[in-house]
Amino acid sequence: MFERKFFYLAISNALASVGTGVSMIALPWLIVSQYGVGDNTIYLLAGIVNLVLFLIVPFVGPIIDNSNRKYLMIIIRISFSLVVLLGLTFNGEIFNVPLTILIYYFAGSLFYVVNIPTRTAFIKDLYRPSEYSRINSFLEAENQIAAVVTGVVAILLIERVSISQLALINVLLYMLAIVLISLIPYTTPHLHSEKQSGVQLLSSGLEIVRYKSDQFALIAVGSLPYVVVIGFTIFHPAAIATFENANSQTYALVETLFGLGAIVAGVSAATLTDRIVDRAKFQLFLMSSFALVCFAHVVFVNSFAFIILAFLLGFLNSTIRIVRTTQQMTLFSQNEIGRVGAFLQSWILGCRVLLIGCLAIFSKILSVQHLAGILTMVSVLALASLMYLNNKNYGEYQ
Repeated sequence: MFERKFFYLAISNALASVGTGVSMIALPWLIVSQYGVGDNTIYLLAGIVNLVLFLIVPFVGPIIDNSNRKYLMIIIRISFSLVVLLGLTFNGEIFNVPLTILIYYFAGSLFYVVNIPTRTAFIKDLYRPSEYSRINSFLEAENQIAAVVTGVVAILLIERVSISQLALINVLLYMLAIVLISLIPYTTPHLHSEKQSGVQLLSSGLEIVRYKSDQFALIAVGSLPYVVVIGFTIFHPAAIATFENANSQTYALVETLFGLGAIVAGVSAATLTDRIVDRAKFQLFLMSSFALVCFAHVVFVNSFAFIILAFLLGFLNSTIRIVRTTQQMTLFSQNEIGRVGAFLQSWILGCRVLLIGCLAIFSKILSVQHLAGILTMVSVLALASLMYLNNKNYGEYQ
């Protein structure tokens, strides 16, 4: 497996994860800690970004399923770099936050939700089904290493260097990622027997989801722990800022342990997933454990508990995501994987908008402890849904 194409893929993916680490981990902390932005403004900004992405992402699916995926991987990296560079020229403000930071945050979020389905389709083109689990495990581990280490370093440095300097470094790394992707040997698969318009492809994608609703529901439910974790990325900065003696080092430690948990998940999943006989029971066990960790966040609300629980959240979220991505690549064909992946990302974004809305509403009347309870409720609902699917027909898809 450790051939030339895997080396190029892994390193380019790690470099791309740098942008994810800065935009999704460090920038929210910067907005909270340096610009005096309150919880409601954070929720509003995050809600607007996720709602816009929710509307955009489904239209990316037909492009993935009707394009050379290697070229598409390169194009979205170039586009991200250009948007970030353009954003550095703006000097205005919205909600007391510089436009430069907001554009950077939006560009990073957009890149992430477009890159995920594109990368999944690209990997499906490059490897055999028997290799999916191990490839996803290793990429998850190195993705988390790059994203979290970068995020943590950015959190610690962002008070000392300008956002422009971080952004320029980010762009240079994306350029290197583009070079590595261009070196990956790739043969374009035959995707469609006849040329279809984007509208036709989008419509047929909806038909795929409808006819394979059980399979799509399986991966959609498996994505809800990730939705909860995204909720914690919004919830953690605001919560930690309220704890006595908490600072940027505290937040950096939380993110470090979350990343370590994800790394352990990637390593263990790579060695254990192939030995799992009953994937249904395995995923139910993971979801149950995840719900318990979320419940612990409700019971223990202090910086020490946040630090300890971060490792478990990172481990369980990444393990569930590896299993879910492998199922997605196995259950859907090359002709379908791009649109299904885009619809999945749109589903995730829609759930995030609802979750952010709940956090914004209840933050006015409830404590930090109760906000964690909302996330626990989402995880329990996800567990209940998976149990229903398991009893109904999950055994067919093992």
